[in-house]
Amino acid sequence: MKGLKEYIKKHGKHFTEELAYVATEKYWDAKEIDAALQKKVYYNVSGYTKGDIIYIFNGVWEYGRGNKKERADFVRSTLGDAYYLDVPTVFTFWAESYGKNFDFTPYI
Repeated sequence: MKGLKEYIKKHGKHFTEELAYVATEKYWDAKEIDAALQKKVYYNVSGYTKGDIIYIFNGVWEYGRGNKKERADFVRSTLGDAYYLDVPTVFTFWAESYGKNFDFTPYI
């Protein structure tokens, strides 16, 4: 995990937009995600960054399950519930599970 300590020092245990796209192979981009989320009112009380939202939206269902509306509904529910999904834990899990040979230095 080259550069992980420096990445966390700069960004905390959050995904940047660029890292979120890399961490999820299949994705919708930030504009598509924002448009899907804006169809209903929501409040981000969980402290998610835009990168966290991209990661959760794209990575919440693996293997392409869940359409855009279902994913938007799920993300809105987590954004409105500070205790539902702990992003630092999600980031740590991803880094430890999938990022063992990952080079974080381009994202610092």
